Amino acid sequence: MPRALPAAVLLFAGLLFAGPRGAAAEITTEQLHEHSALARALNARVHPPAPPSGVRLPPLDSPVPAGAAAPPAPPEPSWLKMLSPRSAQGQVTQVVGDGLSFAEVSLQSTHGLRGVPPYVTVTPALSVLAVDDPDLADFPPPGPDLPSRLWGASAGFTAIMPLSEQWIVQAGVSPGFYSDLDNTSGDAFRMPGQAVGIYTYSPQTQFTVGVVFLDREDLSWLPALGVIHRPNARTTYEFILPRPRIVQQLSGCDPQTGCFGYLAGELGGGSWAIERDARPGVPTDDVATISDLRLLAGVELKREGRVGFLAETGWVFSREVEYESGIGDAEFGDAWLLRFGLRK
Repeated sequence: MPRALPAAVLLFAGLLFAGPRGAAAEITTEQLHEHSALARALNARVHPPAPPSGVRLPPLDSPVPAGAAAPPAPPEPSWLKMLSPRSAQGQVTQVVGDGLSFAEVSLQSTHGLRGVPPYVTVTPALSVLAVDDPDLADFPPPGPDLPSRLWGASAGFTAIMPLSEQWIVQAGVSPGFYSDLDNTSGDAFRMPGQAVGIYTYSPQTQFTVGVVFLDREDLSWLPALGVIHRPNARTTYEFILPRPRIVQQLSGCDPQTGCFGYLAGELGGGSWAIERDARPGVPTDDVATISDLRLLAGVELKREGRVGFLAETGWVFSREVEYESGIGDAEFGDAWLLRFGLRK
């Protein structure tokens, strides 16, 4: 596990328990669909309407007569509300396999910008990948080499706008910096994003159309063509790239909690700017891309207003490490994944 884990856990605990426990829950597409004036309502909560014409309010520093009610406290500034996360999550992922193993710690929180439509969220994120460097003796020269730490920091901006009773548009960008902190050239900067339209065909079925821009060296983008289908109140099919899922609500849970089991597919990996070991024929500055495919099974416990928990395990296959230079590319055998996470 990475040495940064204790600090990351403390940081995540701060994210989870920052701000009032009564913070608003995340806005779902169903709520946006039902309330086209949602953004105006959110704005009104932060900026109450002015008093009616002709009504004069006493200065805040004026004395309050004996027996009179104290004047109401001024509204909480909108910037202070933005500092309290609407949601936060952190997770630890361990991938163990022949030739290449690594552990990843990731943290993120989501903050809402309450204002006029579109509804906008900001999601800062931080991750660190602790890599067991492959044994070069197992590969033809020069072989793959990776730094012991790969870092990622980003800020995602997402806007959601209801267009009609059937259509919702979601668009966003996540500028980020991905590097071993030795190679800090322009290759470390990446700009993934998405533009997706969601069409409600029926109360049970939604279709998606659009594109997900990954900004990876091995895969620039993926189509966001898919369907979300809920045949009943307990089952959901989410056939959308890059993480399709089948979700089933489990019985026997407390009514105040939600217990879910799911099967999922996942595209793993990413691209980082790195500084490679000094060897003949190997460039010093390069871009390394780790890629794999994952089949996962997981359970998640959701608790309203409290910290939830998830656990996943699964099979990792089609594992590769590629370099922008093309020198030292390698394939690896299958691996096993174990993941634990907290969400609020």
